[in-house]
Amino acid sequence: MLCSHSQGDTSKQEKADELQSAGAAGSIFVNDAENAVATTYLDFSATEVPSAAAAAIRKYIASTR
Repeated sequence: MLCSHSQGDTSKQEKADELQSAGAAGSIFVNDAENAVATTYLDFSATEVPSAAAAAIRKYIASTR
């Protein structure tokens, strides 16, 4: 799941919990405020990328439809 994230938004942990409850296997958070970093939220895989990388990911997703 590709998700935008901002500091004033819900916490990444809350988003990860909601995504996991919905059946997602992992998430890519778009976040320019912090450096890109791979992490886990308990047993839910996630990584963070800047918006430039997210644009490339969105382009790839659109090409697979």
